[in-house]
Amino acid sequence: RGERSSPPCSLLVRSRAKMATAVVEGSNRLLREGIRRSLLCRQLALASSCWKCPQGAKRYLLTEDILKLHEFQQQKLVIGYRLYGEKDTYFSTIEEKLMKNKLILKDELKMLIYLCQTESELEVVKKVIYRYHAENKNVAFGEFKFGPLFIRLCYELNLEAAAVELIKDQALHGFFSDRTSFNILMDLLFVKGHYECALDVLLEMKRQGVKFNKETYLLAFAICYKLDSSESCKICNTLLENMQLNGDSMPRRAYYFAVAFALKQVLVEGGVVLLSGLLGSVYRLKHAIQVFFVL
Repeated sequence: RGERSSPPCSLLVRSRAKMATAVVEGSNRLLREGIRRSLLCRQLALASSCWKCPQGAKRYLLTEDILKLHEFQQQKLVIGYRLYGEKDTYFSTIEEKLMKNKLILKDELKMLIYLCQTESELEVVKKVIYRYHAENKNVAFGEFKFGPLFIRLCYELNLEAAAVELIKDQALHGFFSDRTSFNILMDLLFVKGHYECALDVLLEMKRQGVKFNKETYLLAFAICYKLDSSESCKICNTLLENMQLNGDSMPRRAYYFAVAFALKQVLVEGGVVLLSGLLGSVYRLKHAIQVFFVL
């Protein structure tokens, strides 16, 4: 006898089961592909927004190891806990010392900055800074730098105008003698979209003879990119020439901003000059252009 053949109904069931399995597998494959593409598009959108929104700009300029805002806030909590319930008394004591022209000590100013939480309290801090600097402007090099501490306070309180006021005041010349103070302030102004003011701070840094570092160059090219003007293009060209004369190497992210800015200004003479000045590294230029067009 020959083998018994499967009933037609069994064949139909198996055929439908195979078809259903194929459909499910195909649907899962399409779903996975859709999710993958959706995530990719989202990543690209986030990357693009980093150049367009203040929050993104903050993420890709100065890093936390330079800003040290978290460390500053932690120290504020420690000091606040130590003097819990005594802050008002402490501020009154300092204001009394101001009125009586008594000497302001380093630790007193430091404590005052950490205790400051409001705009009105910041006004007291500013008065103490002027007094302290007048009393200590001739101290030996290497003394504790209050500049970054005050700028971090302004960063935390969103009071950038006070920071700009003091850093440009000639009466406080030497108080902000470090690059960190200027760099943090420019970062704050960049994040807030105050590009013209950030450029003023950069020029003030140069006027005071504070040497630029790689973070300064990154901020400078990013600010000029955002301003997108012929004047900022000239500043970029000057910065590039100074870097080449001093033998300084341009940080990678600063290079990307410079190339992106040159491409935006390519129809202007200054943009052509800037782009030609960046041609020293063909590979870096190619990669920067790719980054620009992806964004």
